[in-house]
Amino acid sequence: MVAPLPVNEAGRLRTLDRYAILDTPPEASFDRITRLASAVFGAPIALVSLVDADRQWFKSRVGLDAEETPREQAFCAHAILEAKPLVVEDATTDIRFHDNPLVTGAPDIRFYAGAPLTAPDGHSLGTLCVIDRAPRSFGAEQRRMLADLAATVVDELELRRLASVDALTGTVLRGHFMHIGERELRRAARYGHPLSVLALDIDHFKRVNDNHGHAAGDAVLRAVADTAAATLRE
Repeated sequence: MVAPLPVNEAGRLRTLDRYAILDTPPEASFDRITRLASAVFGAPIALVSLVDADRQWFKSRVGLDAEETPREQAFCAHAILEAKPLVVEDATTDIRFHDNPLVTGAPDIRFYAGAPLTAPDGHSLGTLCVIDRAPRSFGAEQRRMLADLAATVVDELELRRLASVDALTGTVLRGHFMHIGERELRRAARYGHPLSVLALDIDHFKRVNDNHGHAAGDAVLRAVADTAAATLRE
């Protein structure tokens, strides 16, 4: 069964986009969590899965070669609809998943447990999940531990986001902006749609600092950033 879209899907995708995490290279901070999840739960597969509009993409993965799968096949697309971990002890007997290509073929999923990655604004971005090729049970304490590890993933996402934002204006820093630009170029190429770039400059900004001091210059920068945020799309 294909999971229904969350009622807040548009806002959820905006929040996911704000983290600028999709299609980024592997990072040690996330890989440590999936390795830990795999070891703690004795699961051959552990994933940090992010559910995009039409796919689930794996920021970190243990025991799986695929970088993404279609959203309509994703167990995680069901898990993001839940407030607590979704546990499927035997996918072959679950009406939602028994004929899923990921069950009838590689990676031969039988057991799945996924805890939603819930952002501070309440949107579920994806899951931290563990997968086995044999049916198994998953108790209340294990579910709590998986939820705790999922919260650690969200903490890492937040730290990553804060490290990319200018504290004065709230705008993204140059390196992060260039990453977003490269991602949007790839997206435009993938879907064959046009892409434009608009550059804005503040005329005579040095004169503001020289004549009125850096505090006034900071106020101007904040005002320009606030105007852009209020006027332009994210």
